[in-house]
Amino acid sequence: MGGRLVGVILRLVIEMVRLIDIFFPHAAFVYFCSMNKSVFNQWMEILAHAAIWVGYSFLVFSVPIASADTLSLAWFYVLRALVVNSLLFYVNIYVLLPRYIAKSRYLGYILITLALLMITTLMFQYTEHWFGLDEFKERMGRFPEHFNGMEGREGVPPLPDGERGRLMLKPLLMGPTMAFGFMSALGILFISTIFWMMNETRMRRQREMALVTENLMTEMKFLKSQINPHFLFNALNNIYSLSRLRSEKAPDMILKLSDMLRFVLYESEDKKVPLGREMDYIYHYVDFQKIKIEGEPRIVMEMDGADRMLKIEPMLLIPFVENCFKHSKIEDVRHGWMHMKLTTAYDKLYFVVVNSLPSTAVQVDPMGGIGIENVKKRLNFLYPGKHRLDIERKDKEYRVELVLELK
Repeated sequence: MGGRLVGVILRLVIEMVRLIDIFFPHAAFVYFCSMNKSVFNQWMEILAHAAIWVGYSFLVFSVPIASADTLSLAWFYVLRALVVNSLLFYVNIYVLLPRYIAKSRYLGYILITLALLMITTLMFQYTEHWFGLDEFKERMGRFPEHFNGMEGREGVPPLPDGERGRLMLKPLLMGPTMAFGFMSALGILFISTIFWMMNETRMRRQREMALVTENLMTEMKFLKSQINPHFLFNALNNIYSLSRLRSEKAPDMILKLSDMLRFVLYESEDKKVPLGREMDYIYHYVDFQKIKIEGEPRIVMEMDGADRMLKIEPMLLIPFVENCFKHSKIEDVRHGWMHMKLTTAYDKLYFVVVNSLPSTAVQVDPMGGIGIENVKKRLNFLYPGKHRLDIERKDKEYRVELVLELK
């Protein structure tokens, strides 16, 4: 009897799977793909779902019976629980909750779930009749040594001789099997609803994060566009001054400007550039600023020890250098000075910029103005938790120190 029972239930499972595929095609596939995982992880999750269902069914619904005959009854309980509860679980997640709760159609959801609870409860009760389990229990009742006291648990006492088939004619609407089926279905609906709500919350957070990221990227492009016109205006002014003086430096400065514009217009569009290109930009920028300084420049740059091949976000360091010139007013102050140091160690970047402050107050923002606020936003977005920025303003000194993890 065990082989016949298993075969019938397996055929029932196959037919249910076919019905699900007809009415709700690709539901599970869409769900797992929406989680943005690799194919391997998707299959691992499917197997995990299957393992959890099998383990759950054996744990809750199997009966501890050792004999060969009653083992068939245990298999029946396990397969019945697996089919009914898994079907109820996934129909609730993929069909009812998205179509009713997600669209605020609460009354329709309540009516349908009540109907499902009734159907599931009746299925738990009457599947024993459909597959002839009443006769099986009757036979077990004739051999009490094989029944092991399970009559109370099943709510079906052993039948006396001569009453075969009586159970098939008597509907059992108040037995423990029905109560257990109702509580089991109610628990599955509750668990699946919690599971769906958690997944919806996670997906909503992902959508919000994607929207925030998109907004930040738009803001990033705008902030980068703020840098370029400001630099170009200053650079052209410097070259114009050299041209009027007929300086021999003019052609060299034009080449440097060309290299800087190439970096700004083309290379800075990449997500990351070699640190060496960022350093070249700083060198060229400082050369342009030196044009306006009379006499021996009081600028010290120590950047030769940095690893030029490390990758960094473009145009990230130059705002600190621009801010340094703005604070120091080095072209107007006779004893002004600047000191820049850039080093790298174990994929970490250390950038320190220190400049003098004039004796008379300069009307600038204490945190560095628009340029520094710009770079702060970029650092928070591009290197969250991987940077440290310290800005200190004293009476005669302005100091910026940046520590950045590049990998």
